[in-house]
Amino acid sequence: MNTKPRYTRRSLTLAALPAALIVSSALSAQSPILTDLELSLVTDVSGSVDSSEYLLQMQGYSSAFRNPSIHSAIQSGPNSSIAVNLIFFDNSAFVGLGWTLLTNGTDADAFADSIDALSRPGGGGTSPHTGINLATSELTNNIYDGTRLVIDVSGDGTGSSSLDAAARDAALAAGVDSINGLPILNDIATLDEYYEDYIQGGSNSFTFPADSFEDFEDAVIAKLEAEILGRVPISEEGDYLVSSTLRTVSISSARTVTSNVGGRLARLRSGVRSTGTETVTPAPYSAKGGMAKGGMAKEPIVTVERCPWEVWGQVYYNTEDLDQQFAPLAIPGANRRILLRPDTSIDTFGGTVGIDYDINDNWTIGFAVGAARSDVEMSLVGNTDIDTLSLMPYISYYQEVSPMMAFYADLLYAYGMTEYDTVRLPFGAVGNTDGDFHGLEFNTGLNMKSGSLVHGPFAQVRWLDGTIESYTETGPGAAFFPESDFESLATQLGYHVAYVMELSSGKLVPRFSAAWEHEFEADQPTVLGFPSATLDEDLAVLGTGIGYYVNCGWNISLDYEARLGSESQSHYVGMKAGVEF
Repeated sequence: MNTKPRYTRRSLTLAALPAALIVSSALSAQSPILTDLELSLVTDVSGSVDSSEYLLQMQGYSSAFRNPSIHSAIQSGPNSSIAVNLIFFDNSAFVGLGWTLLTNGTDADAFADSIDALSRPGGGGTSPHTGINLATSELTNNIYDGTRLVIDVSGDGTGSSSLDAAARDAALAAGVDSINGLPILNDIATLDEYYEDYIQGGSNSFTFPADSFEDFEDAVIAKLEAEILGRVPISEEGDYLVSSTLRTVSISSARTVTSNVGGRLARLRSGVRSTGTETVTPAPYSAKGGMAKGGMAKEPIVTVERCPWEVWGQVYYNTEDLDQQFAPLAIPGANRRILLRPDTSIDTFGGTVGIDYDINDNWTIGFAVGAARSDVEMSLVGNTDIDTLSLMPYISYYQEVSPMMAFYADLLYAYGMTEYDTVRLPFGAVGNTDGDFHGLEFNTGLNMKSGSLVHGPFAQVRWLDGTIESYTETGPGAAFFPESDFESLATQLGYHVAYVMELSSGKLVPRFSAAWEHEFEADQPTVLGFPSATLDEDLAVLGTGIGYYVNCGWNISLDYEARLGSESQSHYVGMKAGVEF
């Protein structure tokens, strides 16, 4: 059993001298020891932590390292090992337990015994930055070569925000991958917010609070397991994260599939419409000098060949990033925030084919079929593939109000069928389910003409309503997910500018647009009794594109759109080609 004698801060300092020599010698004598994780546990022992609270912390740590789930996690990585140390801080910092390699349950139990043998140190002020600084030095100067370097800070008070933030930034700059927080909300109910703002940092970092010292044990077990496995810790009810995130990404996927069918709206905004091909036939010659009765010359015959049909196809790519989102835990007895949505990325590849028919100069009807695949990565929670097939009839109205102004309006209906394939971490439980959605999109605007310049305001209303069917996962940790619904109602107000350049063989039209989008269904319903992730209420939507159009012939266009919000951003690129006949 690896035990530690009672010590004072002075004895710790003196003991560190030979230890430093040993470590230095080891560094020069042997190659680094490969391990899956180097974890430095930085623990508050300041004056605000009394003896009983200190014992609750130590008992929490020792119980965690004796827990079978932690033993399994330690052996789950490629190297089947982790290296861990324990650092105490008050207004300074000192090593409580040096680096120890854990490869199995026996090693972890021995480390727990060492924790039990420690006596109460510290008692000064609260300065988390001292613990972070010492942990950084320990992580970057030892005999281990860890795949991940992680600092785990726990405590019940705040320090100097500027010093804590500086220590965090310095640790990340030195190569530490993430700094996670376990604030104890015993005296400060909003301490988790302080940790998130000034202590938490790095890739896949998180803050996982305990409501009191009595809750520390449960929190530290969940937190250690998450850190060893490399994921975000969630509560026993945390399966809701997958459902909550699926609802959000379903709205994004459906919006991408149905937006701007075939670039039809872009053409109207640019003022490019098929006008038919004129054919001029000279007046017939007569033996009487080509004169009509009454002495008037005969007029040439002008015929207009219209091309009411257009067949078109489009391919597109959309990438979107959604920031992690937290909310107060709305259940009795809890006083902390929970993760509603992890950092999420969505990559959508798709294509659409359709056909238009111009009924007359004003009305056009059309029908399109679209297919898309969305690859969704939910950071440290899992991933999902969404396959979508959509059917989209639409109708368009265009009216010349005057030679200098035109009015247009489009109405699109979409019905989509979706299939979801999910993999949920940490053990890879697999799920498969279906869903569907209905959507309506109405667009209207004005084209004001000034020579070759076409510009004017536009507006859009977009509604989506969908369902994800219930399913039961298979594999380790499998869970049941009930049916869930999603809904979105958004409006856009914007302005567009296009320049129609008449060339010998057709028209070249660059265009630009800017709009403000507002989401009215930002507050989504609950999922499994927990609040769901919300949508950005306001976004800036910026678009540009260029098209080449041959009257009664072929056309091609390239479009780009950026959607920029406070918690999300996306970029869309699409190419459309069509032919009129």
